[in-house]
Amino acid sequence: ASGLASGTDAFLATGGGDLTLRKLTVQGADGNGVRVEVPAGREGTQELTLEQVTVRYNGLHGVHFDDQANDSPANTSLIVRHSHILENGFVGISDWDGIRQDEGGEGELFASIQNSHFTGNGADGYEGDEKGPGSVYVTARNSTFNENGPRDPEDLDDGLDIDEAGPGGIYFEGSGLELIDNFDEGLDLDEEGP
Repeated sequence: ASGLASGTDAFLATGGGDLTLRKLTVQGADGNGVRVEVPAGREGTQELTLEQVTVRYNGLHGVHFDDQANDSPANTSLIVRHSHILENGFVGISDWDGIRQDEGGEGELFASIQNSHFTGNGADGYEGDEKGPGSVYVTARNSTFNENGPRDPEDLDDGLDIDEAGPGGIYFEGSGLELIDNFDEGLDLDEEGP
């Protein structure tokens, strides 16, 4: 990502189509490594798939899958397989995660993480944040979430963090996980609404 203007994302998608990134390395942006913004009119389910992807050393989120900027009615679905999310989120003292999946509007949040590694990110290794009506469904298997969350000493962060507000629930299934030496919780499930 050398040559980008300060604060620029290395990879930005705003068109609203499903997106698959495969066998790609994204590193060294001052902004987000990958940012996918769901447009306001998107319906159904927008899917982002990362397969054999390495995202490292980016200043803000390594990956930001964002449906809160426009609060579309769509669901967001994230699939992460055989990927490495390493040492992102070290610009300023703020909440910059390895992967951040934000769900707003009326949709639901789905995430499937398999055989992947989230290590040394400034805030959470992975954060799923659902703010509108709708539930969160996360499955994580055979993956590591280690040494994440040191950046903000007044609000240390987690390895794997799932937040749900508004009407809806959290449905989490994990197996074969390693959550070691994160600066707050290894696994944080936070239900704030009905």
